[in-house]
Amino acid sequence: MIEKLRLKNATLKTHIKKVEVQLKHKEEMGDVLHYIDFHQLQIENKQVRQCSAMRPVFLFASRTVHMRHASPLFLPMSSVPRQD
Repeated sequence: MIEKLRLKNATLKTHIKKVEVQLKHKEEMGDVLHYIDFHQLQIENKQVRQCSAMRPVFLFASRTVHMRHASPLFLPMSSVPRQD
């Protein structure tokens, strides 16, 4: 009976060591993946900042073009030349 318990105890210790090694390996791989994910997010963030920096320029250009084409529509009727 005692020998049977020793054998079971040794088997459990071996199993625990294997599981700890697997856990350690998963944690190491997880850290690497998080590191890669972090840098991917940094790249995406940089791209978004560049797009948002260009947005005011685009909006100003769009507004300028719009006003150039739309301004005759907003002139008072007295200033519009008549075509007889």
